[in-house]
Amino acid sequence: MSSQNNPITPLDIAPGKIITFPEGLPGFEDCKRFGLFDQDKEGVLFSLQSLDDAAVAFTVADPAIFGFRYDMPLSDADVAALDLKPEDEVAVAVMVFKGEGEQAGINANLSAPLLINLRSHTALQRPIPKLSVDVTLRAG
Repeated sequence: MSSQNNPITPLDIAPGKIITFPEGLPGFEDCKRFGLFDQDKEGVLFSLQSLDDAAVAFTVADPAIFGFRYDMPLSDADVAALDLKPEDEVAVAVMVFKGEGEQAGINANLSAPLLINLRSHTALQRPIPKLSVDVTLRAG
């Protein structure tokens, strides 16, 4: 698939790197298709670039780099939204951002993980309202 990430540079995206959020993301409901790209050589950070609005992009990572692992039941609505079959695997990612001041370092939004069906490349963001965790990584 080919998309325009700006008016000058075409960007060819392998079908396996396109993630679809059928409902969009909270605050970005019109952005449903995203390309997933490595942001660093180590494969720790990834860019989730909207294919519907070139101005929308997020940095995401595996929550394991923050020492965090999710074990949560999925509702019937989640299973349907993700187009899950019993044999499917779901990857979990979290949005990360660079904090400033007391929050300086790489911060993760652990209370709203992204769930991605690795077969269908369908995804959703699942807020966890009762989770209140702040994790900041700082260079030592």
